[in-house]
Amino acid sequence: ASISRMETYAKCAYSYFLQYGIGLKEREEYEIDASDMGMIYHGVLEEFVKLLGEHGLDWFTFTEEEAGELINEAVERQAVIYTDAILFENDKNLYILDKMKQIMLRTVNTLAYQLRKGNFKPVAYEYSFRHEQSLGELNLGLNEEERLYLTGKIDRLDVSDRGEKILVKIVDYKSGKKDFSLMGFYHGVQLQMVVYMNEAVKDIQKNNPDKEVIPAAMLYYHINDPLVEAESKDTIENIEEKVLKELKTRGLVNASEDIISNLDVSGDKASDV
Repeated sequence: ASISRMETYAKCAYSYFLQYGIGLKEREEYEIDASDMGMIYHGVLEEFVKLLGEHGLDWFTFTEEEAGELINEAVERQAVIYTDAILFENDKNLYILDKMKQIMLRTVNTLAYQLRKGNFKPVAYEYSFRHEQSLGELNLGLNEEERLYLTGKIDRLDVSDRGEKILVKIVDYKSGKKDFSLMGFYHGVQLQMVVYMNEAVKDIQKNNPDKEVIPAAMLYYHINDPLVEAESKDTIENIEEKVLKELKTRGLVNASEDIISNLDVSGDKASDV
């Protein structure tokens, strides 16, 4: 079972029964909906990382021009995979395709900006918990005969190796706005980030037994190209600053000043990361 399934059950057991028990679904229509867009966005980011590697680049070295070229290629590849090429069929869908390219270009440039302002480096994408050996506490005993294995993927796992200690950050990409709620975690409807961080820390600790592994941040990033309010006197630079503030990651951050300074080395009191 996935952790999102358990969250669904915690929110409404009847909803869980309808969705996963009897497999009730809305009739599929020949169109692109919000869930399709979310899948495509995740696929584009995964494809973009592959293309960076193929071109000898990473999050810290690509230019905006290179990002534009790679995003065009990544979006078009994923549009064919996830939508059977219907995004290329008419002018309306071509407009949606162009809008997606615009949003994803904004996304990769912003993610690069956020990484370049800190001391963390991505070490894994779509980091999976699938095998029984790596599940640890995700292996739950239901009774004497049955066990439940939870599975899931972390969109991006970042670490900062500080010598005697390793700081761990996980980032989850969302097509809608989301923030971490302790109350949601308490009631079992927002388990994902905490469980993933727990497993990531244990995995990294296993591979680095001589170092202290510390949870640094569990963050959501909203995939978007937001509109912001501006005045006539605002320069392009001012508007870009407002956009970056709008796209700040949200979630839970370790209160240690040392960790915060590694998440954003600028030292700004009001971080745009």
